[in-house]
Amino acid sequence: MARILAATIILFCAAIASPQQASAEGLISTGNASLYYLKYPQRVVVFYYPGELNASSRSSENPVLKTHRTDITLQAKNIQPIVVTGDSAKPGDLQINGKEYHLSAGSLFRVSAKGEILQLPFAPLEPTEAYLAALRSYFGR
Repeated sequence: MARILAATIILFCAAIASPQQASAEGLISTGNASLYYLKYPQRVVVFYYPGELNASSRSSENPVLKTHRTDITLQAKNIQPIVVTGDSAKPGDLQINGKEYHLSAGSLFRVSAKGEILQLPFAPLEPTEAYLAALRSYFGR
């Protein structure tokens, strides 16, 4: 049975949360496949990896500009760390290892066993253990 490596972290939002601030994030892993997710009010962003994945995140706010920034590092054995950055000044974009991705083109990302990022042209389903199993079956690992 899959174990949740990191329980869903509920980020306490201010009464008026910035559009790029995730309301929840988490990591679901079975050891042979992992799913890291960010839930925003308007969308869910999912990263699928065919193996064990670890994640850490850091958030910061700029009260003067009223912006919020989230930096996430995804790490797995035998690949370079994947650095994901989201900024409320650009709510429809993410930077992954310095490359900008437009979420209007899809918010499901597959990370290959070599660390290559593939943005898929659709929105993911609700992140659950069953969805992780479905992705693993779909990708063939």
